[in-house]
Amino acid sequence: MSGTDILVVGATGKTGRRVVEGLRRLGERPRAASRSGAVRFDWYDPSGWRAALDGVDRVYIAPPTVPDLAAKQVAAFARLAVDNGVRKLVLLSGRSARAGSERMLALERAVRVPGAEGIVLRPSVFDQNFSEGNLRQSVIGGTIRLVATGNAAVDFIDAADIADVAVALLTAEARHEPVYELSGPAAMSYVDAAALISKATGMDLRVVEVEPEAWAAAALAKGAPADAVDWSLEAADGVRAGFYATPFTGVQDVLGRAPVTFDAFVRAAAAAGAWS
Repeated sequence: MSGTDILVVGATGKTGRRVVEGLRRLGERPRAASRSGAVRFDWYDPSGWRAALDGVDRVYIAPPTVPDLAAKQVAAFARLAVDNGVRKLVLLSGRSARAGSERMLALERAVRVPGAEGIVLRPSVFDQNFSEGNLRQSVIGGTIRLVATGNAAVDFIDAADIADVAVALLTAEARHEPVYELSGPAAMSYVDAAALISKATGMDLRVVEVEPEAWAAAALAKGAPADAVDWSLEAADGVRAGFYATPFTGVQDVLGRAPVTFDAFVRAAAAAGAWS
């Protein structure tokens, strides 16, 4: 397979931009779509979807960030995609689906469209949340405040591994499993993760767990959308219940290699000045 027949939706996000880069390294010419990109794509403005899909037969989907709307929008897009000749849909889901989140399960059902292969990726918490995501400023400030999970373990995963899996699935001819559980090679608590960042950077970093009600009130007071707050609380419930504590072999199964360790991620991020 080659040419401009792969659409990457969410091409400026943590995984999307890495999927684009990975496809280009293989000689593919992916169509990188986002609200601000050359190929315009807005989940809440379907008028541009058909143009983005023109000539495409495979799609990587990083879904909308508002959970209560995501399944509806993705379902409409997936149906249009298949009607326009798409035969493979690779969806970025999340571990919360394994924990029974109806929001995430509805999102996954959205890509089960007759006539196309729907593949779901269920990664754990991204390593990059610490370096380029919502926790970066907290790390720089020295205090990571989290919804209380009882210091439960998390099998953090590098976004580059998720992207490599997506690229492999998008470019292979063979059919694949409908769901891939993706994780790093080991699980650790946020306290353990903070200790590794402290070791690599010399920063004095601590983790403070906040009771869910107090955390939600503070987030809402800072202007966070209610849906996003609810989603964070639901994800924390899954961590607390242990659904993120046992690593999976999805990365090895697809790529034939071990996933990146959290320590290796931290050392690379520190060397690149992520927390400078």
